[in-house]
Amino acid sequence: MAVITSGVNADATWTNTVDLPSGTTTAGVGGNVRGWTLNVPGLAHTATLLGNTSAVFAQGLRQWSGTIDVILGTARPGTSGQVEYSNGYAANVQSWTITAGAPVVDVTKFENTGDAPNYWTTFESTNLLQWSGSYQAMIDDTTLLESPGNTDDITTPTEPSAAAFYLRRVDGVNDDDLTGSIIPTALGLSVTPDGLPVASYSFNGSGALTVDHAVTGGANHFLASGALSIAAASTLTLTSTTTSTPDRTYAGSAILESLTITVNPNELISASLAFRGSSTLTIA
Repeated sequence: MAVITSGVNADATWTNTVDLPSGTTTAGVGGNVRGWTLNVPGLAHTATLLGNTSAVFAQGLRQWSGTIDVILGTARPGTSGQVEYSNGYAANVQSWTITAGAPVVDVTKFENTGDAPNYWTTFESTNLLQWSGSYQAMIDDTTLLESPGNTDDITTPTEPSAAAFYLRRVDGVNDDDLTGSIIPTALGLSVTPDGLPVASYSFNGSGALTVDHAVTGGANHFLASGALSIAAASTLTLTSTTTSTPDRTYAGSAILESLTITVNPNELISASLAFRGSSTLTIA
């Protein structure tokens, strides 16, 4: 008789990656997996002809994508996070989020296999790193807010300027952070009678995004030190249960499409990976 088990017996592994303290690996990202999603849409082309009395469809290509959610190897709330941006308002910051990734392009081509074509769309990464994000800060009665593009002379722009986003700010040396140059693109204000006034800044990264952390491994950061780059496609295996024989798995070559890191003092520091299958998905 079939047995349905909870997700406590699930897993996710990704080869060609950083080893994690838990033994789980995810495309260049350290951390412990706490959940995943998988989507497998398939096209159905309309093949209805004039004179048909019922709709007719023909099978098209399939593709697959999804997300993996991870927390730090050493679970930690974002109470020691911080944002430093000397060219703009960064006082009383409550939270920050950065999303980094590279566009993925459809590279499906003709397959000369007669009546047995490849029914999977194929993708490749452009490897052109792009990053952006946002941060929220309470407004005090001393520090003046800065508008995006805080100079009126476009011939001498003050942005992009250097910024630092800390997962853990210790002493300016033994820290875990992301650094790079940003251009603020939007400012939003929220003021209510029963809440504190809050400013929300959105920004685009310009140039490299550099990772730095004091402790080697996945315990205090999701990424290896150095300039962030997109890993090549490699085998991703998602497991829905390990109690069956064999395990129920969903595997194939996948690309890291984007990585979103969120630091908030009221939540565990977390990251969400968006992946896209680069070819066939095997369900076993």
